[in-house]
Amino acid sequence: AVLRSVLQRHDAELTAFIANAPQTNEVRRAAGLVAAAHWLKAYTGCDLIASELGASAGLNLVFDRFHLAVGQGYGPPDSPVQLTPKWQGSLPPAAPYLLRDAQGCDLAPLDLRQKQDLLRLHAYIWADQPERRARTDAAISLNPPLPKKSSAIEFLRQRLAAPWSSCHLIYSTVAWQYFSKEEKSQITELITTRGAESQAPLAWLRIEADGKSPGAGMRLDLWPEQKRIELGRMDFHGRWITWTAPKPRE
Repeated sequence: AVLRSVLQRHDAELTAFIANAPQTNEVRRAAGLVAAAHWLKAYTGCDLIASELGASAGLNLVFDRFHLAVGQGYGPPDSPVQLTPKWQGSLPPAAPYLLRDAQGCDLAPLDLRQKQDLLRLHAYIWADQPERRARTDAAISLNPPLPKKSSAIEFLRQRLAAPWSSCHLIYSTVAWQYFSKEEKSQITELITTRGAESQAPLAWLRIEADGKSPGAGMRLDLWPEQKRIELGRMDFHGRWITWTAPKPRE
């Protein structure tokens, strides 16, 4: 009865709310980013710059400030964001890195300085998941950068226009499915072209649905080697990771 009353009294507001696709900005997905970053540092010897496609509110742009609590631990142990996925397989190399620059884009980024956008982000968290709400709020407390309001292809054209000296990590986590077929093709062509031209490492990490199960694939493409590494698989919400990556120099 309460729900029916709310739906009737707030029909216009709720209809407007669901006009946008959900943007959960799941912080636990960053466990895969932290692991991949350590692997990349061990492989390339370089620190990182990062470009996130479909960054939502930008919470995972500060993945270097999260702690992945598996094995000996990765990242600052006193971080307010503690990632504790169920881990299977070997552990990534412990190779501390510096994230020199991290920027993201989204067609409709959530600006957490605005009350309505903050309420929207919280609304995507089920009420019976207080630990998820706490983890999200912990990430917000780290003041992540606001993503640029831009299509992914235009954002990448800007980010890849000038040469870079660190390892440039481009990544998405359960966002690729929302891009159009044309944009996917343009992104792939741009990254492939710039990777082949660059003297510095370029890495493209996709933690995305790939038609296989369980969970999402963790695929890493590397240039200038034009090499593909299957890092493993991850639960869509980061609750578990099966790590199958080779040692960085195998």
